[in-house]
Amino acid sequence: MTGWNRVLKFWVIFVIATLNINLVQIFSSPFKLISKSIYTSIIDYSKASFSKFLVILLNLQGNGSVVRVYNPVTVQPQSVIFSNHQLYTDWIYIWTLLYKLESNADHLIIILKHSLKHIPILGWGMQFFNFIFLRRSWAVDNKTLSNQLHQISANSNPYTLLLFPEGTTISNDSRPKSNNFTKKIGVEDFHHLLYPRVTGLLHSLRSLSHNPNLQVIDSTLAYPDIPPGVYGQDWYTLKNTFLRRISPDIIHLHMSSWKLCDIPIHSDDLFTSWLLQRWHEKEQRLRVFQESHTLDPSGKYQDIPLNLTHPLAHTLDAFIYFVPIILVYVLCRLVI
Repeated sequence: MTGWNRVLKFWVIFVIATLNINLVQIFSSPFKLISKSIYTSIIDYSKASFSKFLVILLNLQGNGSVVRVYNPVTVQPQSVIFSNHQLYTDWIYIWTLLYKLESNADHLIIILKHSLKHIPILGWGMQFFNFIFLRRSWAVDNKTLSNQLHQISANSNPYTLLLFPEGTTISNDSRPKSNNFTKKIGVEDFHHLLYPRVTGLLHSLRSLSHNPNLQVIDSTLAYPDIPPGVYGQDWYTLKNTFLRRISPDIIHLHMSSWKLCDIPIHSDDLFTSWLLQRWHEKEQRLRVFQESHTLDPSGKYQDIPLNLTHPLAHTLDAFIYFVPIILVYVLCRLVI
């Protein structure tokens, strides 16, 4: 397929799927006043539909990928995942993995930068998904995060909160900032990671601490075939991934899991030490990966292909097939 054909196909399927999802979300809005449970169910359905659409997109526009999971854990109904951040597609791979694991893909909440909130179509959908958008100013973000986490913790509904403590991907811009910060506080910076921001993760865990058995998962992501001296975000760009078929064949992901009650969230200093220990472990895994292309020298892993588990049914779900049918019916009724 030529480049322009691939671009056209991408935009056609992207606009159709996301617009249908947006329409369902918009039409569900009155239920927010009538029945919160019905409204939530519709939004969860739209969220599950989008996770299936992401799988389709990865296979149609990308190479199709496999997630190689080291030390796989069962994702619990209420959980928090924190991860290192290398690519703009990190969240896509984690979300589609949750779909394949049948683990909260319809209940995922992602903490993202505020600029993504107003992207046409996609940003609108993310707002309906109840994603959390932060401005990277704690004076402002504290209230935003507290309010939305309070809504999450106000009931026993399932959820998986995903956040990236580094705050951004590693790049020519973020690398010097991390170096300058570590010099300022008198510690050594990481080579394969950015120095993590503690405040957002700690505040999130404290806000959700009504459940002492809340599962906290540490995800370490690594990608193969990135040329030496090139940052991952500059190689596996969104354009390369979806329009040029330059995407990782295998996404390497290591998982570690704790109960919240075993993490020292009561003390800022102890939690900072705990998180930095996780970052040193990540650094070691990524160093090993660079040398041997594995996140676990023991060689134990599970390969999970990112494809649809029920191709026909989930393709129909991904494009929310009944929306155009309803629209055509309504138009016909108006015309005839």
